[in-house]
Amino acid sequence: MVETDGSGATTPRIRRDRYGRFQRSPPRDTDWTPEKRTIFLETLAMSSNVTRSVKAAGMALPGVYRLRDRDEGFRRAWAEALAEGYAQLELEMLRRARFGAEKTIFEGPERTQKLVIHSYADGYALRLLAQHRVSANLQRALASGLTPQNAEERSTAEGLAQLRAMLAEMREREGCGDDG
Repeated sequence: MVETDGSGATTPRIRRDRYGRFQRSPPRDTDWTPEKRTIFLETLAMSSNVTRSVKAAGMALPGVYRLRDRDEGFRRAWAEALAEGYAQLELEMLRRARFGAEKTIFEGPERTQKLVIHSYADGYALRLLAQHRVSANLQRALASGLTPQNAEERSTAEGLAQLRAMLAEMREREGCGDDG
């Protein structure tokens, strides 16, 4: 029998084992009410963290994996929540790369002067650009009327041409000439 603490959260069951001793058993995955599933999935979408999401739902970690293994609908909702969480994370990282993140610095001899600056993460910006360059080029090529295959071939050819030009420029600066 499942007991609640009045808030709807389940508490461990007390039962007797085969020797008559009292044992506590954790909540079962069958105790995942629709409300608890919703809490878990919403928290997962916000945090992309399974452990935090299970705690927010008031359930045990092994139970959520059992539920995911046996319930196709829950498995799909889990994947959608993670995808949403990662999309939100990517947007936040993009915002920080473009506009910086506020940082508070305390200056002065007593460290009492508060100064707020914007910190920019150029490394994040470069990685995001690298991830999206291929898809952006593909979308531009498709918009100009190319087929997906031709657009990909064109994007690859343009990329190779850019790399060759960069290498030639580097060789020229180093005085290596064409023989490398």
